[in-house]
Amino acid sequence: PTPQPTPEPTPAPTPAPTLAPTPAPTPQPTPAPTPAPWGAGDYLFASNVSEVWRCPRVGSRPCMKVAGCRGEGDGTDQLGDAEGLLAVAGGDFLVVDRPNARVLRCPADGSCDCTVVAGQAGDLQSPQDVALMSDGRIVIADWVAGTIWKCSASGDGTCVRIVGSEFQPVTPTGVAVASDQSIVFTDWNDGAPGAKVYRIPPDGQCDNSSSCPVVVDSLRWPGSVRIAADGQYVVPELGYNRVQKCPDAPLSCITVAGKDGKGDGPQQLDFPRRAAVAADGSYLVADVENFRVQRCPAAVGDCQAVVVSMYEVWAVDETIL
Repeated sequence: PTPQPTPEPTPAPTPAPTLAPTPAPTPQPTPAPTPAPWGAGDYLFASNVSEVWRCPRVGSRPCMKVAGCRGEGDGTDQLGDAEGLLAVAGGDFLVVDRPNARVLRCPADGSCDCTVVAGQAGDLQSPQDVALMSDGRIVIADWVAGTIWKCSASGDGTCVRIVGSEFQPVTPTGVAVASDQSIVFTDWNDGAPGAKVYRIPPDGQCDNSSSCPVVVDSLRWPGSVRIAADGQYVVPELGYNRVQKCPDAPLSCITVAGKDGKGDGPQQLDFPRRAAVAADGSYLVADVENFRVQRCPAAVGDCQAVVVSMYEVWAVDETIL
C-alpha cells in the first residue's frame, strides 16, 4: 500500500494574559470639624458646687470651667460658692464669693487666674450680687450688712456704704446700675410678700425712705435685678416661679418668663434664682431646680433650655468681648 503522510499536530491555543486586579482606592480620613470659636454671647453660669462654667452659644464645643478650678476654698482659683455673676467688657467676669466675703474678677479663658477686687479689707459680710459703674467702681449688695457697698475701681478693696442705718433693716439680694448711673437694688423683705426694688440717685445714698424711692413693689422673694435696654427692670421672683419686667411704676409689671407657674415646661420655672438680659434683648434665667439655663424671647414666648447642667444653676450671664 502507498504510505500516507503523517498529519501535522494542531498547535495548542495561546493562553490569554491574566489581567491584574485593579486595587481598591485607599480611603481618606474625614477631617474633624473645626470647633466654633469662643465668642461674645457664650453662656456663663455659676453652679452650687463652687464653680463657674462657660458654654458656647454656637457649635458643640464642650463647656469649660472658668472659676473655682481647684474646687471649694479661699484661693484665687477656688470659690466658697458663686452667688452673683456679671460679665464685663473684654471677656472677663465678676463673681461674688459669699462664704469668703469677696468679689473676684476672672478671665473667661479657662486659666482660672482670678483676682480679688473687693473684700480684702474685711468690710463685706454676706455679698449677694455685683454691678459695675461706668467709671469702673464696683457696687455690691450685702445681705447680712444690710447695705449696698460702692468699692474702688482700682480693686484695692476700699468700700463705702451708700445705704445708711436710717434706711435699715433691708436684706439686699440684687443690684444693678442704670444708664444714668443711678443704682437699683432688691430688698428680700425677710421673705415676706411686699418686697421692693429701690433706686439710689446718681452719686447719692439712702439715708431715709424719701431719699431712695420705690420703683417696683409687691414682689415675693426677688432674687436679683437687671435693667433692659428700654430702662425697665427685670426681676426674677422665686416665690412665684416667674420673671417680671417692670417699668418705673411700682405695680405695673408683666410676666416675661414662667407664666405657667412651677414646672419644667417651656413656660415654667422652678426657683428662678437670678436672671440676665442678653445683648439681643432676650432673658437668661438661672432655673435652679430644673438644672438649666433658660433663654426666653424678649417678645414673650416659649423659653429654650440652652444649657442643661449636672448641678443647680445659681447665676447666669453672657460673655462680652
